[in-house]
Amino acid sequence: MLEKMKKPISLLLLLAVMLSFAACGKEEDPEDDTALTIDPNQSTVSVKAADAVFSLGYDADVTLNPLNTTSEANYIVDCLVYEFAVDLDTDYNAQYNIITGWDTDNGYSWFFTVDTSITFHDGSKVTAEDVAYSIDRARKSDIYSARLNKIWGISALDEDTVMITLADTNYLFPRLLNVPVIKKGSSSDQPEGTGQYMFNLDKTKLVKYEGHRNANNTPLDVIYLVENGNDDETIASYTASVIDLVVNDPTSISRLGFGSNNEIRHFYTTNMQYIGFNTQKEFTCYPSMRRAMNYAIDREYIAETVFNGSAQAATLAIPPWNSLYNNTLAKMYEFDLTEAQRIFTGEGVSDYDQDGMCEYQLPGGIAEIELDFVVCADNADKVKAAKRIVDDLASIGITAKLRQLSWTEYLNAIVYGEYDMFYGEIRLTADFSLIDMLSTNGVKNFYKYSDPNMYDTILKYLSSIGETERQQNCDTMCKYVADTAVIIPILFEEQQVLTHRDVVSGLTPTQYNIFYDFKNWTIDPKQALTEEELEEMEHLDEPAVTAKPQVTATPEPDDEPDASAEPSATPEPSVEPSVTPETSTEPTATPEPTASTEPTVTPSGQTSMNKPQEG
Repeated sequence: MLEKMKKPISLLLLLAVMLSFAACGKEEDPEDDTALTIDPNQSTVSVKAADAVFSLGYDADVTLNPLNTTSEANYIVDCLVYEFAVDLDTDYNAQYNIITGWDTDNGYSWFFTVDTSITFHDGSKVTAEDVAYSIDRARKSDIYSARLNKIWGISALDEDTVMITLADTNYLFPRLLNVPVIKKGSSSDQPEGTGQYMFNLDKTKLVKYEGHRNANNTPLDVIYLVENGNDDETIASYTASVIDLVVNDPTSISRLGFGSNNEIRHFYTTNMQYIGFNTQKEFTCYPSMRRAMNYAIDREYIAETVFNGSAQAATLAIPPWNSLYNNTLAKMYEFDLTEAQRIFTGEGVSDYDQDGMCEYQLPGGIAEIELDFVVCADNADKVKAAKRIVDDLASIGITAKLRQLSWTEYLNAIVYGEYDMFYGEIRLTADFSLIDMLSTNGVKNFYKYSDPNMYDTILKYLSSIGETERQQNCDTMCKYVADTAVIIPILFEEQQVLTHRDVVSGLTPTQYNIFYDFKNWTIDPKQALTEEELEEMEHLDEPAVTAKPQVTATPEPDDEPDASAEPSATPEPSVEPSVTPETSTEPTATPEPTASTEPTVTPSGQTSMNKPQEG
């Protein structure tokens, strides 16, 4: 996930509320008897709602166009204003939405049916031309281009039929079309949408769209919008209930502090942390040497201890919560230092000079093993995970030197192949395709890896029609990836939706849409207020959103590295080097990070704060 940007977006979500290793509170005003001194990281803190309305944060200085917004907060708000062509449920299965049917005879020529009874907020009906236009715009945007880069052609055949032609066969392609639909020809900054809400004129509210098919089940008539300030102010706004919903990534370099007045809903992601190998370097050029490493990574320790249970350990390149994850196969590659040492010994790795560390045989003699292992220093947890791997390798005589690099240094090392192994992270697409990552000409192939059999194995999985065939081919793909070990999966991350206690119920958030199945939500911000507080508000004709409290940040102690000491002062943003169809796959094309919203292949594992992340 080579990522970077001002206030970028991870998966998608309102990470604007996160501040790097910081706990924040409201400054106490001695003249204000309602002022609170809050440390949100203390579980004893309990904060009542600041008002009786439901509010979301947004960035007024960033576009609200859902196809190219660079604000995580705006992406979240947009999920209520714009609808996806196809929705994904919590298991990542494609669900009908604006598109109500699809058909293909061969897996690369697809025909999609559009529900033309759906209307935009201006009353005009949705047509196939609008859907084709939206998908075409999406495949040229930074947010969605990586997932849609296999589209060769797209057109509206008639009023309700869209045809899409792909470069590769993919029977899971509908899963990639959870793309916002906008009206062709409408405003580029704030286009017409079809969602349950529409913006009022000054963008201070989301107002229920009466023409929506679920208008009778809309939880609230009005949702208030609060302009985000800096990260400190946003955290304070949530802590004091000025805004009522945030998304937290507990595996990122920034995480939101919260108290006991919160309800936390976890949701799965396709964000995979892994080890990547340079297949052109000595030692790591041998598949057997890389394969031995499968058994030298204590995934359970990293997921449960380093990341505090906010991830699931995985030995296969597919999420453990997915039905295709074969637990029997997965057990074949679990942590086992004895097995790792056995494979190394069988390949001629031994302590030939009796210095306590191993060497390996080359045609010209014995060579020392000293692996150059790089990790981005901006995420202390990933550094801890990498150190654990170094220690476990050392326990069986394998020397790996850990290089903790600033973001720019790390990015350049990966792009130019100046490493033996690196600790990385990638957001897989919803079809779990590895073609871009592991095929010879893949735009995310940072490993200098070339194997036509890998492409054929992955394509066979994507070409599977029935569930039984797909399971068999997925197993074959996962085993081939594990045995060749160009990458070694470590874990898949989880993220969180935070709301104040007793305010919201019925949430079923997904990685791509926090408001999935929104018609079944129940929202009552008054539940968080005492009777006295409610009485105080009764004189108001219309509930007003309270001003953001002021806040000062206090750094939260953490293990090394000290992020503040790093020359890269903005690790939250994210860029992906040369990962879209429009960019070159040659390393020389991307010596420096650029403003891309597609963090799908971040070797650094860096996490963005405000920018929508898509895969």
